[in-house]
Amino acid sequence: LCKQVLPECNTEELAALKDVGIKIVDRCEGHPLAIKVIAGLMRSRGKSKAEWETILRSESWSMQLVLPEVPRALYVSYVHLPSELKECFLHCSLYPEECPIQRLILCVIGLPLAL
Repeated sequence: LCKQVLPECNTEELAALKDVGIKIVDRCEGHPLAIKVIAGLMRSRGKSKAEWETILRSESWSMQLVLPEVPRALYVSYVHLPSELKECFLHCSLYPEECPIQRLILCVIGLPLAL
């Protein structure tokens, strides 16, 4: 996780984040996708141990899952998205599963968000 989040980190910085990183990986329950998603979230948060601990202590980890096959880390990363991106994901969720979403619609949704 640490190397995914901070590939340019030195050994001392990695050592400072290792304990928290291991606990976050444990919360991902062995799901590689979950670890990758959480790494993306952590990358946006920087290398502050306090920021990492905030993610670790997030109440989102204890939320009841609607779909047990979806890793909690996906929900945790969603919760920490900016509200504009959450709105974009919610809009996409209105489409039925097999329904293709036209690129133009995504552009119209994403333009105000500068995506």
